[in-house]
Amino acid sequence: MGDAIAICLLKKRGFSEEDFLLLHPSGALGKGILYKVKDLMLVGDKLPIANENENFTDVIKLISEKKLGIAILTDKSDTLTGIITDGDIRRILIKYNNVSGLRAKDVMTQNPKTISEIELAAKALHLMEKYSITTLAITDENKKPVGVLHVHDLLKAGVA
Repeated sequence: MGDAIAICLLKKRGFSEEDFLLLHPSGALGKGILYKVKDLMLVGDKLPIANENENFTDVIKLISEKKLGIAILTDKSDTLTGIITDGDIRRILIKYNNVSGLRAKDVMTQNPKTISEIELAAKALHLMEKYSITTLAITDENKKPVGVLHVHDLLKAGVA
């Protein structure tokens, strides 16, 4: 009952998550507010980006090289069109006897979960938990990939 009264009073006073951060900067909530996605995401040559028309087996090699368990697929204008994950690879190998002729777009997950780099890291964690995923593609306002955020990045930062 005391907690409920305290929360009601905090809301009435306009006490925000930012105020909480100032008073408790090392807590998980504080770190969730402190970090934005752009602070934790991987960028540049670390990104596992491939064209959707590439051979499926080449995309598997890219996923293995980048060690994130995901490939972000784009079209000829570099707009995100889908992803392939380690889990997708297992399901595809069970479904198809011969994968040598498959292109990435034949088997990719279309319309994957994404987030903007300006969002709070806590929101990214919430999306990952809600959809039971470990990686999010970070896109700009034109759906062009600009980064990748893995749940391990959130754990290292103390957000999760």
